[in-house]
Amino acid sequence: ETATESVKVAPAQVQGVLDGMGSLLTDPTPEFRRLGARSARTTSLDTETTSSMNCRNIRYIAFGVALAVLSSHSRAATFVKGPFLHNVTRTSIRISWETDVPTSGSIDYGTNTDYGSQGLSLEGKKHHEVLLKGLRTDTVYHYKVTAGDAVSDGASFRTAVKAGTPFKFTVYGDTQALNAYHKKVVATSHRLKPDFYIVLGDLVSEGDAEDQWQKWFDTEQIQLRTTPFFPVKGNHDGTGEVLQTYFPMMRQWFNYSFQYGNAHFVNVTVHRRGITDPELNDKLRNEIATHAWLEADLAAARANPEIDWIFVMRHQPYLESRQFQSWPEAFDKYHVDIVLSGDKHYYLRSVPLRQGKADPDGTVCIISGTASKHATIKITDQE
Repeated sequence: ETATESVKVAPAQVQGVLDGMGSLLTDPTPEFRRLGARSARTTSLDTETTSSMNCRNIRYIAFGVALAVLSSHSRAATFVKGPFLHNVTRTSIRISWETDVPTSGSIDYGTNTDYGSQGLSLEGKKHHEVLLKGLRTDTVYHYKVTAGDAVSDGASFRTAVKAGTPFKFTVYGDTQALNAYHKKVVATSHRLKPDFYIVLGDLVSEGDAEDQWQKWFDTEQIQLRTTPFFPVKGNHDGTGEVLQTYFPMMRQWFNYSFQYGNAHFVNVTVHRRGITDPELNDKLRNEIATHAWLEADLAAARANPEIDWIFVMRHQPYLESRQFQSWPEAFDKYHVDIVLSGDKHYYLRSVPLRQGKADPDGTVCIISGTASKHATIKITDQE
């Protein structure tokens, strides 16, 4: 009685649950039959008494099933994060969302607002991640998400373009102050209608503070729902556990690469501050600090005839205040065109560089400035 009083479901749904209970009692499933068999083996009671006990067990279990179903509808779900887009390719995209209570969910999508296709997340949980596959290249899709009783506003996205098709993306970093400047930068980026966007680390100030992540998602939502997002891990993002939870490309030690059009993008995480797992530290030293993974990825990209541009993304700059920080030889070997960094809260753009010297065929280093927090820089006579 207590359960049914707080339920906001149609009478037909309640009747369906009660009907299901009745069928359980009159025709137990094989699972319940096995339960009865186990009871018989573990007791010395006669068959009639054991059957009576099994019947009561089934009633209790059936009541628990009904109570669980009814309780799952006890209050409507609310979106707390998303829906948001990430991991876009020419034929696929991932759409994620989070609700305040566990729910199942689905995505209706199609090339018009009649949708026509559906992706499902049947598991009852708060965080959902659905991969839509078999999409058309360079095509606008419309979608909406249903999570329990909650239905998102309709939105749209565009799949990645093929090589040779023009595209645009926006880049900013260090949104950590989560203030009015951050909102202005997001609004400006969204107004430019990029095909995807990148944030170069330090999304928040304290990586373990859930309220800061919630504020970041709230501020970025206007763009996240329509524009695929690619993150970079910064030192203020803590261990990166939150990034790995919401963005699957970060689950391989925060390093990944992707192709969009005629360009290859490589995200490299080289700092180890905040990471306490010794095994992970060893792998970071072996695979990132030695640049083995980076070199292999760059070699494959440069050998790809579709690739004209190579971008490297990293939170901490390789070049800051005219000083080089562990410049990888692979940048020169495979002709990296542009390195995008954040961290320093000022803007810097170098001339093309090769082996630390100006070279018209070298690599341009860009520090993006900051999306929320200004820096004061003292300029000396020597500089």
